[in-house]
Order: sequence, then C-alpha cells, then structure tokens
Amino acid sequence: MGCKVLAYGHAGKTFSDQPLLTNLGCILQIATEAAGVLLSWFVNDIEIEDEEDPIRRNFIAIVNHDPFHTQRISVRLDPAAHAQFILTMSDEDSTAVTAMQSQKKVIGGEIGPANPAVVTKILGPGDMEVVYWDVEIDYDIP
Repeated sequence: MGCKVLAYGHAGKTFSDQPLLTNLGCILQIATEAAGVLLSWFVNDIEIEDEEDPIRRNFIAIVNHDPFHTQRISVRLDPAAHAQFILTMSDEDSTAVTAMQSQKKVIGGEIGPANPAVVTKILGPGDMEVVYWDVEIDYDIP
C-alpha cells in the first residue's frame, strides 16, 4: 500500500520485554487499563484532489491485542496536529461507511484546538482505532 512504518510499541502497560510507549507522534499521552495495546505509526503520501503535490499523511493505529477482553484507553492528542479519529464500523452503520469509501473521503471527530481534552475509547477484543493528521510537525521517532 506504499506505507512506511516509523515506530511501534505497546502502550500504558506492556507484555514483558516489549517496548513501552507513553506517547507517539501526535499522541501526547496514552493510558490503558491492562497490557496489550499496540501503537503503530506509519506514513503514506496521499494524492489530494485540487492539490499539485501529494501530502504526507501520518497514521497511528491503536490496536487491542487482547483477544478476550475489552480495553478502555485514554488518549490526549496534540492540538497543533489537528488530528482526527477515522470512523470505524462501530461508529457508523455500514451504509454510511460504504458511502464514505465511495467518495474517497475520511471523516471523523476532529480533536484539534476546539477540543484538546482527553478522549476515552473502548476497544473490543482485537479492535482498532486509527488517528491521522496531515500537519507537518517534527515529532521525535522513538
């Protein structure tokens, strides 16, 4: 798919001998209830209609690696990144998701300067949330 992985590791609490992340890219802070939440930061160059050059889009996948238990996570995003969560099937019915895909648009709740608060998400066993941002900010890559 043309993506490049920049960093990955477990968040909040970790399985033994795994790298522990407390922040990553636009995620300034993440807390989990239990072990098994994996963060993966990857980038992809995206062609945007009406734009001459492709933009570099950053993504962070937040995955519950526990196949049996639900995880509650708390995420604080950098307001400067204007990051958004991508909607998942649990957020919208399949008709709306199909319509979004056919329009090649990604929508979600903006977590930029208008709402810098901590966001709490519930991840079912094996579920994933994805955050993306386009603003060019020089975050450290662990």
